Amino acid sequence: MDGLLNLIQFAIRGKRLSIGNEKRLQNELEEAFTLHNINFIREVYLDKNNIVDFMIEGLAIEVKIMNGSSSMQIYRQLERYSNFPEVKALMLMTAFWHFSRIIFCKLQHYLL
Repeated sequence: MDGLLNLIQFAIRGKRLSIGNEKRLQNELEEAFTLHNINFIREVYLDKNNIVDFMIEGLAIEVKIMNGSSSMQIYRQLERYSNFPEVKALMLMTAFWHFSRIIFCKLQHYLL
């Protein structure tokens, strides 16, 4: 997993990413992942109500911008994701520090 995290970090390092529009940010991440040959699946339906933004080798990546979501809402969303067997690790991609208080004990979690 560390090699994958290093690759993701390398792919987005130095990029000017849109933090005001979640879909645009997801598109920019998709372009960065594609450019660096990172094999990903976008918008993975874990079930009909739980859709993770990206899945890379069991790493579920959720992208969040400041859109009125509270830390607790995001925590509950990621906690739901963590209960799916295909999710081996979680990554929350955000530019907002207050979301960094979201901590999971069930799975590996990473801060880039």
